[in-house]
Amino acid sequence: MKSKVSKICKGFLLTLLSSFFFQLGNSQEIALDLVDTETTDKGTISLSVNTAYSSSMYDSVVVCGANLVGNAFLLSFDSIASIHESDTLFVYDGKSSDAPLLASMNAGKMDTAAITTTLANPDGCFTVLFKTDTSIDLTGDSTRWHVSFEPTYICQPFSLDLRSSTDTVKHIDGYKVIEGICYGHQVSLELVTDFHTDTGSALGGYTQLPSMVDTVQWDLGNIPVNYSNFDFNADLSLPASKAYIAQVIVKDTLGCSERLRIIFRQSNHPNATPKVKPDPKEFCIGDTVSLFGHFNDTNYHAYIEAYENPVDPSAKDTNSKYLPDVAQNNVLKLDINDHDGLTIYDANEVKLTMNIEHSHIGDLEVVLVSPCGDSITILNGFDPGSTSIPELIKGGIVTFKSGVAQDPATLIGLGKPYEFVSSTNVGDGFVYNFFDQAVRGSIADEFSNATLHTNVAMLPNNKMIKVMKAGDYKPEVNFKSLEGCSINGEWKLIVRDCRIAHDDDGNLFGWSLDFGLGLTTKVKDHSVKLISGQWVFPDPLNPDSLFVGTNDSTVFVVPITSGIAKFEYHIQDEWGCPLWKDHKDEVKRLERTTISSKDTVCWQTASIEVKNSKHGTFAKLAGTGKTLYNKVSAAEWTAKVNEDGWYKIEYTDSICLYKDTTEIYFHPSPWADIVSDSICSQGGPIELDAKDVSGDSLVQYLWSTGSTAEKIIFTPNASVSSLEVDTITVTLIGSRCGNLIDTALITTVKCDFPNIITPNGDGTNNTFKIVGPFSVDGYSFEVYTRWGRLVYKNDDYQNDWEGTDSNGRKLVEGTYFYVVKLKGGSEQTYKGPLTITR
Repeated sequence: MKSKVSKICKGFLLTLLSSFFFQLGNSQEIALDLVDTETTDKGTISLSVNTAYSSSMYDSVVVCGANLVGNAFLLSFDSIASIHESDTLFVYDGKSSDAPLLASMNAGKMDTAAITTTLANPDGCFTVLFKTDTSIDLTGDSTRWHVSFEPTYICQPFSLDLRSSTDTVKHIDGYKVIEGICYGHQVSLELVTDFHTDTGSALGGYTQLPSMVDTVQWDLGNIPVNYSNFDFNADLSLPASKAYIAQVIVKDTLGCSERLRIIFRQSNHPNATPKVKPDPKEFCIGDTVSLFGHFNDTNYHAYIEAYENPVDPSAKDTNSKYLPDVAQNNVLKLDINDHDGLTIYDANEVKLTMNIEHSHIGDLEVVLVSPCGDSITILNGFDPGSTSIPELIKGGIVTFKSGVAQDPATLIGLGKPYEFVSSTNVGDGFVYNFFDQAVRGSIADEFSNATLHTNVAMLPNNKMIKVMKAGDYKPEVNFKSLEGCSINGEWKLIVRDCRIAHDDDGNLFGWSLDFGLGLTTKVKDHSVKLISGQWVFPDPLNPDSLFVGTNDSTVFVVPITSGIAKFEYHIQDEWGCPLWKDHKDEVKRLERTTISSKDTVCWQTASIEVKNSKHGTFAKLAGTGKTLYNKVSAAEWTAKVNEDGWYKIEYTDSICLYKDTTEIYFHPSPWADIVSDSICSQGGPIELDAKDVSGDSLVQYLWSTGSTAEKIIFTPNASVSSLEVDTITVTLIGSRCGNLIDTALITTVKCDFPNIITPNGDGTNNTFKIVGPFSVDGYSFEVYTRWGRLVYKNDDYQNDWEGTDSNGRKLVEGTYFYVVKLKGGSEQTYKGPLTITR
């Protein structure tokens, strides 16, 4: 017999702990005193009949418990099968057989193995009546029955409800459905418990208070939530746009629990594609920009189920799991990671389904392994204690379920019997469901109900075979150990063909797990209609673009300022949820292109900065010289000219054709020219001028003589015997374009200027001959009378004057004056008297 585990009322103890046996002969009443105590021990009383009895027995016993109001007795029976079918054991919910009948049982009829008195029992008593059939004399027969009873607490009803900050709680198929949750918003939940009080005699009276709550467990899976285990409130945010399944479990102080199943429906994350057309998102001021917004409604689901392949009876495909006749484990895995992470609350809700093609179950093992490591035996056809593997074809005995033997003539198989299948000879699959509440027992328990297969042609020697019908069965080990285990994780199905039979290879076409949350399509799917979409400015009071026209999806915008224009695309659904409110589409409105450079530059090279343009061209609008443009980067160019002076330069960008100009003065470098020269020692001082010709009014001078003047006077050494070279250096320190150093070599020589000539043709002193190693371009020679009249001039004198005037006539003898100017260099001038004698 199976027994039901009771919930023992804490604090109650039966004072009578002894067991007693008696022969019923008349009605008796036993009073049990229940006293309040801190101990948790429990006592039981046993009533038994274990002796011969008469054929006209009609005796009863009444058992009562003091202070049992609101509680009850749990009665457990055994040995009922030994009561003759003509005799009956009755149990009544009260002090007499007039009370409601709880059970009647004998060998042919057994209501239950364990019953509980009800709260409607006002006396806290129950009656056991044993009645024999007077028409059958069973005197001397030995009937055995036994009932043990103990005080127990009947879980008294309390209810759960849920309030949500969304104010949209519906009731669908046993679920509290909370919808109207806007995408990305937090949801606040409040759990409401309703504990009942009933003092009426019909229910015996009981009182419950909210203080009886022991734990409140929110089981929200992988939804981020703030709560504690004794918290009636929870705040959560749904991490993605979908539906979620959750539950909250409340236990009272006596261990009884109620569960509330919840479905959260969040607003759709719209499949919207707002964007700017055309691409790229760069436009010129004054252009018309098109913003396009579009969205699609989407259904979202809350599935708590898993599958390897679809469990379809007709499924035969290349994804099947081949089960060969070898002693190996075929491990099939399911990774469940997107089903909300709920724990299994009730093992009765778990169901394993297989679509399998296999012959003999006597050599098949199936084990389900949970993410928590629990191994549940679904089918155990192979006897691991067997020392040999019988040969099926030779008529051996197939062992099944711990030694239960079958002759091969009546072998029991799954699906079609003995098809001699292989990986290339695929037969039909049949669907088998395994769950704790199945009407049928396990495969092993249902051997006797197997169907005889009439087609014997496939078996040697015309052997017969039985086939286990496809349908619902209990697993060999129940799913109880799965309670509390997470649904998320890796589930494994291990299938093993243990090679007892040959040539009966099979295939597993598919398998699935159902966690029994009772979801219908209506509950699973939801969609929220998106009803509007509109483009708006983030700051409508300060627009940086103008709307030309607008509707719910397309808007035309004209940028009026440069920079980044931001637009928000607002979508609203039928729940009033604003979606994509923070989505911004940006339009880069190209700024005006500008170029700039220093007004004045040196070295005939200018750096030009280009703003707000990636591509463009330069052109010279004004300037005397040639101009070359070199690109350093998109924002920097160089312009180089071959002549100093003012230039006007224009740049045109290639996108918006914006133009900008700049004027640059290419300033010359500091420049001075003190040239090397040769002078005569008897000449007077000469001036060296280093004046800057670049136009830099702030230039400074530094001579090697220490002078800082623009000009210096150089006086030759009059006593030089032959020649003397002086190095003169000047440095020009510019205020704009750097420095310049110039150097000149001044050579002083002893010169000879004749003071008499005798142009008589004798070859001596016939011409005015200047003697001196001058580095000059030539002489300028002039002759004057004593009264200062110019009588001769030659700007390119070659030491060939013979005392004539400019017309070639001979001058009279006498005294004259000469003036010699050395061309080039410092253009020194030398003067002196000259006598002509013939």
